[in-house]
Amino acid sequence: MKKLSYLLGLIIVAGIIFNACKKDEDETQPPSISFKTGTHEQTGMKYLTSDTTLYVNEYFLVGISASTNISKDLNRFQILRKYETEDVVIYKDTSFSSSTFNIDAFIKANKQDDIEDFTFKIYDKADNYNSLHLTITTIPLPSTLNEYTNVELFYDTISPNSAFASTTGEVINIANAAANANKVDWIYFKDLIYGHTIIAPTETSILLDLFDTAYITGWSQYNATTFARTQWAASEFDGIDNKTSLIAATWNQDYSTFISQLKPEPGEGFDVNDVYAFYTGQYKYGLIKITEVNKGAKNGESSIKCDVKVVK
Repeated sequence: MKKLSYLLGLIIVAGIIFNACKKDEDETQPPSISFKTGTHEQTGMKYLTSDTTLYVNEYFLVGISASTNISKDLNRFQILRKYETEDVVIYKDTSFSSSTFNIDAFIKANKQDDIEDFTFKIYDKADNYNSLHLTITTIPLPSTLNEYTNVELFYDTISPNSAFASTTGEVINIANAAANANKVDWIYFKDLIYGHTIIAPTETSILLDLFDTAYITGWSQYNATTFARTQWAASEFDGIDNKTSLIAATWNQDYSTFISQLKPEPGEGFDVNDVYAFYTGQYKYGLIKITEVNKGAKNGESSIKCDVKVVK
């Protein structure tokens, strides 16, 4: 009997030790962390997920998702930067308490042309951590922009020269837009519902109400351009002469797929000297300054003139 009690005691002790070890083992599992993929809904920017080359001072977007793998919550997130032989810099350090964590980090690349390492680090309350890394190579910034002046966009029922290619400055007849789908960044029109409007090719449901179906369907691609109203004055637009200042002017705006005279509220757009920002993807930003608005159109005819600046 004593022997049986002794054996039972050993089993119980072994169980306690096993459970304690298992608990300790469970508490040492590092958090899970991953890059977000795809496109940021508000800005149209693609999430960066791998090493890349950017211009100096160019903005990029990194999205991070993390979750705990133990019973204790996450409690700290850091972004660390290491440029060449310089010391590590803590770019961001956030304390919190949650089982999951998500962040979209808009970061400006280094102002010098060389190589910089980024570390994205997540901790839990048991002092476990996990991390992701990116290497950004920065190159000198081009000193010039593509600039187009006195661009006239025309909408009517006969010859709608409404499509625009910001990479070349071409005004394209809507009948030829499908053949130039890779270049068309926006389309202009005017009607009673929207008034004067510039709109992304992706808004096919609206465009099909305005143009012949054959002109809008069957494109090889529909560029997902987005637009934003800015508070910039015409003189500020005129003073922008490089990519850095242009990106600064277009940054942190409220982007959407069209800019309209009548929506969401009448009178919000298309007055002379209005300045709009646009983003066409692949880190290409631009500005539009309205220089003329034909508000006295008849028989469905209308037009606007504008100056455009866009990064190369």
